[in-house]
Amino acid sequence: MEKRILGNGLEVSAVGLGCMGMTHTFGAAADKQEMTRIIQAAVEHGYTFFDTAEVYVSDDGSDEHNEDLVGAALKPYRNQVKIATKFGIAFKPSGGFIYDTRPEKIRASLEASLRRLQTDHVDLYYLHRYDPEGHIEDVAEVMGQLIKEGKILHWGLSTVTEDVIRCAHAACPVTAIQNIYSMLERDTESLLPVLEELHIGLVTHCPLAKGFLTAAYDKHSIFPEGDWRGRMELFTEGGIQKRQAVLDLIQSKAREKNATPAQISLVWLMGKKPWIVPIPGTRKMERMIENGGEAEVHLTEGEIAEIDRALDDLGCTAEAAVWCRDNGIMSGISGTAFSPNTTMTRAMLAAVLYRAAGSPAVTGSADFSDVAADAYYNRAANWASANGIISGYGNRRFGSNDPVTREQIAAILWRYDGSPAAGRGTDFADESSIASYAGQAVDWARAEGIISGMDGNRFVPQGQATRAQVAVILHRYLTRGAAVTPPADTTQPGHDTSGSKILIAYFSRAGENYNVGVVEKGNTAIVAEMIAEKTGGNLFEIRPTTPYPSDYNEMLEIARQESSQNARPEMADSVTNMADYDVVFLGYPIWNGDMPMIVYNFLETYDLSGKTVLPFSTNEGSGLAGTQGTITSKCSNATVLDGLAMRGQTAQNDRSAAEQAVESWLKDSGILDRTPSTPNTPSQNTSSTDFDLEKGTVTLNNGIEMPILGIGTYTLSNQQAENSVYWALRDGYRLIDTARIYGNEEGVGRGIQRAIDEGLVTREEIFVTTKMWTSDFGNGAAAIDASLRRLNLDYIDLMILHHSQPSNDVDAYKSMEQAVSEGKLRSIGLSNYYTAEDFDRLVNATTITPALLQNETHPHYQSTAMKEHLKQYGTVLESWFPLGGRGHTQELFNDPTISSIAAAHGKTSAQVLLRWHLQAGNIAIPGSSNEAHIAENFDIFDFELTDAEMQRIAAMDQNRRHASY
Repeated sequence: MEKRILGNGLEVSAVGLGCMGMTHTFGAAADKQEMTRIIQAAVEHGYTFFDTAEVYVSDDGSDEHNEDLVGAALKPYRNQVKIATKFGIAFKPSGGFIYDTRPEKIRASLEASLRRLQTDHVDLYYLHRYDPEGHIEDVAEVMGQLIKEGKILHWGLSTVTEDVIRCAHAACPVTAIQNIYSMLERDTESLLPVLEELHIGLVTHCPLAKGFLTAAYDKHSIFPEGDWRGRMELFTEGGIQKRQAVLDLIQSKAREKNATPAQISLVWLMGKKPWIVPIPGTRKMERMIENGGEAEVHLTEGEIAEIDRALDDLGCTAEAAVWCRDNGIMSGISGTAFSPNTTMTRAMLAAVLYRAAGSPAVTGSADFSDVAADAYYNRAANWASANGIISGYGNRRFGSNDPVTREQIAAILWRYDGSPAAGRGTDFADESSIASYAGQAVDWARAEGIISGMDGNRFVPQGQATRAQVAVILHRYLTRGAAVTPPADTTQPGHDTSGSKILIAYFSRAGENYNVGVVEKGNTAIVAEMIAEKTGGNLFEIRPTTPYPSDYNEMLEIARQESSQNARPEMADSVTNMADYDVVFLGYPIWNGDMPMIVYNFLETYDLSGKTVLPFSTNEGSGLAGTQGTITSKCSNATVLDGLAMRGQTAQNDRSAAEQAVESWLKDSGILDRTPSTPNTPSQNTSSTDFDLEKGTVTLNNGIEMPILGIGTYTLSNQQAENSVYWALRDGYRLIDTARIYGNEEGVGRGIQRAIDEGLVTREEIFVTTKMWTSDFGNGAAAIDASLRRLNLDYIDLMILHHSQPSNDVDAYKSMEQAVSEGKLRSIGLSNYYTAEDFDRLVNATTITPALLQNETHPHYQSTAMKEHLKQYGTVLESWFPLGGRGHTQELFNDPTISSIAAAHGKTSAQVLLRWHLQAGNIAIPGSSNEAHIAENFDIFDFELTDAEMQRIAAMDQNRRHASY
C-alpha cells in the first residue's frame, strides 16, 4: 500500500484501520479471534497504521478493552506498524465527557495504555477531546516531556478548532489532527489551509459516515442491540431519503470506475491532500481488504472538483431553487439559505404564485380573520381568493400557516392554469387516497409532468410539501412555455410597518439539539420566521464562515472553547443597509447560559444607536439567561425592549402555542400596533435590608427564619457529604443544601445525625434544603417521601423544584404545597427559573408564593433584574456557584478587584466573594469537601465591605453565566 507522511516525519499507510468498532459503539464486542485475524491480515495487506483509544471499552458490560485486542494482535508485528491511541476523557453515563488532563492523570493513562498495548512506546498519542476549561499549553508541555522520555514518538489532537491547534502547536509541534471528515461532513475543509501552513497531517475518522457511504444500508436495515446507528437520524428512512442524492452520486462514480462506493469515498478524501489519511473501521475481512484497495482506484483533480461541485449543489442550490430565486418567485429564508426542507404554508404558496403572476393590482379585501392587514402575504391571499385559486375555509379563515399537501398543490396549480381538462393516465399506487376535489388536478399534473410520483409509484396526497418540492414543481410548470417576467422587486418579502422597516437577525443551528433531537431547522430559525410572517420584516441569518458540527456534544465543546476564549467567530454574510432599519429583532439559542459568541460579533459589528432592539431566545429552561442585560449594555444608545424566551420543544412541536406566544409578545412590545413600549432597564441595586448580618439570617415571606450562609454538597459522594456536613455544623453553619440528583442525601442525613448525636446542635437549629429532580415531577408526593427517608428526617425545611419544566412543574409544585399542609415541608421554592415570565407562570398557577429562588449568581452574573422582580413577592435569592464554579473559581479569586479588596481586609478572595453575596442580599451555599476551606468560608462575619468596594464588585457584572442549565 502507498505510504504517507504525517506532520514531522510519521510514515504510515495511506489508509489506516480504525479499531474502535471491534469492541465499542456497534453493540456487543465482536468475536476476539476473528477481530485478531482481521487486524493481522491488515498488516499482510499493507496496513501499517492502527487506531484505538483509552475509552474504547465494550458497551455490553464485558469490559472488553480495545487496546488489549489491538496490542495482542499487533505484538508479532510491532516493529512494522504504527499505533495511535488517545487520552483525556471518560464517558458520562448521561452522555457527554468528563475531562481530565492533569499531568499525573495523563501519565497514568499512558502507562495503562502501554500495558494494554504490550509495548514500550506509542507512535501517536492524541488528546481525545480538548477541555474548554483547561489549558492546552499545559497538555503540550507534558507531551514534550513524554516525547523526550521516548514513551511517545508523536502527539496529536482530536476534534479541535484552529485556535486550539495553533496554540498547541506553538507549545510543542503537533504531528496530526484527527477530525470527522467525509462527503457528508465537510466542516474540516476549513482547517486544511491551517494544517498545510503548519505542516500537520489530518487523520479522518468516520470517513464513510459510520458506514452510510458504503451504500449498504436502507430503510429496512436492522442494527443489533447497542449499535449506536440504530438511534441515529442518518439511518432512518427520512435520513436516508434526504441524502439519497449523495449515494446516487457515489454509486454512479463507482460504476464508472469499477469500484465500490466506499473506495470512491476514500479516494475522494485522499485526493484532497497528500497528507490526509482516512481510518475506516470494520468488523468484516472483505471490507478491510476493500478499503485498502484504494491503489486500484484513481480520481483526477478534475473529477474530485466535479464531485465537490455536485456535493455543493446537492446541499440546497438545485437548479429549480436557483431558477425560482433568480426569477423573483421564491427568495431564500435568509440572504444565502434556501431552506429546502421547510414545510410550505398556504400563505407562502399564495405569495409565490402572486409573484409568478407578476404581482397584479388587487382591489378590495376578502376580509380573512387570520390575514393581518400588514401581513406580507395580504395582497397575495386576497388575489388568490378573488381568482378562485386558493379559497378560504368558509369561516373567514385563510389558513395562512397551515401546511400545503401535495394534492392541494396540484389543485391550486390546476386552478391557476385555468382548470384545463386532462386524461387520467396511469394510476398511482395510492390513487384511491386522493381526495375527489383534487382528482382532475392530479391527472393534469401527472400528464403535464409537473408532479411525479414518489417511491413505489405513490403520489402521497396528504404528504406535506417542502419548499424544495414546490420549487421543483413550479420550475417544471413555469418553464413549459413562455418565460416568466420577474417582478420589479425581487427582494425578500417585507414592507414598511407604519413607517418602520424591520430586520429579524438571528443565529440558529440545525442538526442534533438538546431535548428536541435531530432537526432540519433550528429552533431559533422557526421563531424568526414566525416573527417575519407577523411583522413583514426582512430575515437575516447570522451564519459563521465555519459551520458548527451537527453533533450536539461536538458543537457544545466548540461553543465552550469560544466562550472561554471570548472569541468572535467570523460571520459569513453582512447587512449592507443596516441604516435603513429602525427595528431590529435579534434571535439566538442559549448556549452555556449565554448567547453564542457570534451574536456578540454581530452586536459589536453594527451600530444600533437610535433603533428599537428586541431580543428573542430559544432554550430548554434557562429563559433569556441574562442576555437581556448584556444586549442592553452593548446597545446603550438603543431602546431595548423586553425579550421573548421560548423553549425549543415548543418551537419545534407546538406551532400554535409558539405563534400565540410570538403574537402576544409583539403586541405587548407595541410592534404590531407601533405603540411605544418602555425599555427594559435592569436594576443596579446591590444591597438588601432584609438580611440580618449580625445574626446571619433572613426572614422568608412565610415568616420562617433561614440562615444566609450554608454548605453546598454538589458533586460530593455520600461519604464526603457526611464529613462536610458534620464539619460545617461543628464550625457554626446551620444551613445545609443537597438534592435528590446529587445522590448524597443519605450522606447528608448521616452528617446531621452525627452532629446531633455528639451534642453539637439540635435538629431545630438546622435548616435543611433539598431539591426535587425533573424526572420526579410526575409523582411529587413519592419524591418528597423518598427524600425524607434518605435524609432520615421527619420534615424538610425547604424543598425546591430543581429546574423549570413547564410541562409538569406546576403539578410538582402543588404536591409540595400539599406536603406543607401535611407538615412534611416547612417552605418551598424554585431553582433555575431565569426569566420573570417563567417565574410568574408558575406563581400564577399555584397558591403558595415561592420563599426562595436558587439560581446561578456570582460577580459575573449578578441576577440584578431577577432580584428586582422578586421583591414584589418577598422571595429571596440564593446563589449556587457563589464563587464562580465551572473552572471560573480561580478566575474570580485572581481577579484584581477581588484580590485587592481581599488584601485590604486581610481576608482571602473566597471570603470577600461570600461577604459580597451576603451584603448584596444573596444567600450563599459554597460547596467543599476540604475541612480547612469549610472553616475559612464561614469566617466572614468579622468584617464589612465598604460601599465603594461593593460598587467595584457590582461593576464586574457581565451578565454571563458559567453553566448551561
